[in-house]
Amino acid sequence: MNKSTHAEKVFLVSIYLLSSIATTVINKYVISILKFNMLFVYLMIQSIFIAAILSILHWYRLIYIRRINSSFVFKWAPCSLLLSLMIFTGAKSMEYLPVSLFTLFKNFSIILVACSEYFIYARRIGLRTIISFSLIILSSIVGEYTDFTTSKLGYAWSVLNALSTATYVIMLKFNIDTEYVSNFESVFYTNFLSIPFLLFGSLSIDKIDYRITKFDATLAKILTIIIVSSIFAFFVSYSTAWTLRALSSTTLSMMGAFNKLFVSFSGMIFLGEKNISLLKGASLIIGSLAGLLYSKEIKNE
Repeated sequence: MNKSTHAEKVFLVSIYLLSSIATTVINKYVISILKFNMLFVYLMIQSIFIAAILSILHWYRLIYIRRINSSFVFKWAPCSLLLSLMIFTGAKSMEYLPVSLFTLFKNFSIILVACSEYFIYARRIGLRTIISFSLIILSSIVGEYTDFTTSKLGYAWSVLNALSTATYVIMLKFNIDTEYVSNFESVFYTNFLSIPFLLFGSLSIDKIDYRITKFDATLAKILTIIIVSSIFAFFVSYSTAWTLRALSSTTLSMMGAFNKLFVSFSGMIFLGEKNISLLKGASLIIGSLAGLLYSKEIKNE
C-alpha cells in the first residue's frame, strides 16, 4: 500500500478528532444532561442507523459491501463482541470512578497497543513515541490528581476496559489487513454484528426509561439528538478503519488520548463542568505538547 501523503494524514486525523469529539460531547449530553440511561439501547440505535445507511447506499450501488457469510461472521463477530465489551466495561468504570480518572486508566491501553504492535508487526517504538506516551500519561495524572479514589471495583473495571480496548484495536487492524475489506465494509460488519450483543446487553442490564413509552416532545428531542450522534459515530467508525489502514494501531490509540484532552476542554466550555483548576489547565498544556511531538511520528508512518 502506498504511503498516505501529509495532506491526507492531516485530513484523516482532523476527521477522526472532530467527529469523535462531537460524538463524545453529544453522548455525554444525552446521558448526563437528558438523563437517558439506557446505554445499550442508545448504542444499538447508533449501530442500526449506521448499518441501515450503508445498506441503502449499497442498494443504490453507491458503495459495494460483500454479503455476510459464515466466514465473515467467524472473523468479525469477535471484533463486535470486543467492541460491546469495551463499551460495557467503560460504562461500569465510570459508574464507580470519576470520568477524568477513568480517562487516565484508558490511556494505558495506548501502551498495550504499542507493545502488541511491537511483537505482532515488529513495529519499532522510537524515543519520540516513548516521550509522547510519557507526556500523555503525565497529563492524565496531573489533571486527575485530586480525583483519585479507593474504589477497587472501579479500578478492576478500568483494567478490563484497557485490555478489551487494546485487543479490539489490534484485532480490527488484523482483520482489515488480512481480509482486504474496504473501509465501508469494515464499518458495516463491525456495527451490524454488534447489534445482537448490544441487544443482549440491553435486555440484561439496561433499566427502562419510561419516557420511551410515549411519543412526545422530550422523546422526539432525544431521538433527534441520537440520530445526529449516529451520523458523527459513522464518521468515527469510518475514520477508525481508515486510520488503521493508512497509519498504525498505536497512532489510533494516541489520537483517542488527544481526543479526550479536547473533550475535557469542550466539557469546560459547552457543558459547564465546574472542576476547572490550574492542574486541569496544566494537564491540557502537557497533553498538547505530547500531541505536537507525536505529530512528527505520524509524518514518518
